Amino acid sequence: MGLTLYYLPEGPPSRGVLFLIRYLNLDVELKLCRTYMEEHKDPNYMKMNPCHTVPVLVDGDLVLIDSQAIGIYLIEQYGSKSNLFGADVKERALINQRLFFNSNLFDEVKHLVAPIIYEGQKKLDDKQLAKVMEMIGFMETFLEKSTFIALDKVTVADMYLVNNILSFLHLGFDFSKFKKILAWVDRMRPLTGFKECDDGAIALSKLVLPKLQ
Repeated sequence: MGLTLYYLPEGPPSRGVLFLIRYLNLDVELKLCRTYMEEHKDPNYMKMNPCHTVPVLVDGDLVLIDSQAIGIYLIEQYGSKSNLFGADVKERALINQRLFFNSNLFDEVKHLVAPIIYEGQKKLDDKQLAKVMEMIGFMETFLEKSTFIALDKVTVADMYLVNNILSFLHLGFDFSKFKKILAWVDRMRPLTGFKECDDGAIALSKLVLPKLQ
């Protein structure tokens, strides 16, 4: 049996995995699981993933339900020569640090955007937005020390974090003061998989922006 990914094209976690899959040129069957259509509550999906989160990777009898666990697995199992997860323990430590940061950032982004999509809220919460923008400011600081988000080379952390940034860029937020982030996004742009992720971020904006007043 081959690899199967259940994913939400609009979701940054799914897009991070998708970026990695395209970059590694892996043969993966893609199956949509759109939370805004409650497809994650399908009984068969919930049997496979009781947490009913997205994405999910199935590889034979292995089922993985966390996007970053999925990414690390794909690299170690199918892309060990890619060097996307670092060349030594110290590099991997820095990459993991950024991945953990990405988890925290997405959690804040989710609390900002989900009420608009799922609960009918008409305005972004100012306090929550301030939290997110503070974390984006931390990313600007990270990029003072390296060309990419963890190291001076592309890693899996870049593929995940850039998807949160793409979401905000297409939601129309002003990033003019985050010059290093904008330059980093431009360095990511030529990579295989970027365009598909960018399209997903555009799709997210089309879910959110019409609901705002």
